[in-house]
Amino acid sequence: MTATLLSVAIGGALGAVARLTVLRWTTRPTQPDSDSLWDGPARATLLANLVGCLALGLYLGTDASGPVWLDALTVTGLCGGLTTFSTLIGDLTRLADQARRLAAFGYLAASFGFGALALWLGTHLGQIFSL
Repeated sequence: MTATLLSVAIGGALGAVARLTVLRWTTRPTQPDSDSLWDGPARATLLANLVGCLALGLYLGTDASGPVWLDALTVTGLCGGLTTFSTLIGDLTRLADQARRLAAFGYLAASFGFGALALWLGTHLGQIFSL
C-alpha cells in the first residue's frame, strides 16, 4: 500500500510539473477583443489533456500488466496530474462568461473529439510497440 501511494504522489508531482510547463510554454497574454480559442489558458489545458490522453493510450495499449505501483505511477499519478477535467470546465465557463460561445463550443468539441482520437492513437501505437 505504501509503494502504491508513493507512486501516485511521484507520478502526480511529475504530471503537475509537466502541466505547469505546458501552461507556461503555450500561454501568451490574451487580447480582450480576441475570440480565438487559442488565446489564453484554454490552449494549454487542451494540449495537456491531449498529451495525457495519448500517454494513457500508449500505456494501456502495451497491454502491460505490471505491478500495481506502476499503474498507480502512470495512470493515476502522471496522467492524472497532467490532465484535468476541472480546469477544462473552468476554461469552458470562462469562455462562456466572456460571451465567447463559439470559442467555448470549439474548445469543448476539440477537447472531447481530439482527446478520444489521441487515446485511440496511443492505444494502437502502444500495441505496435509491445509486439
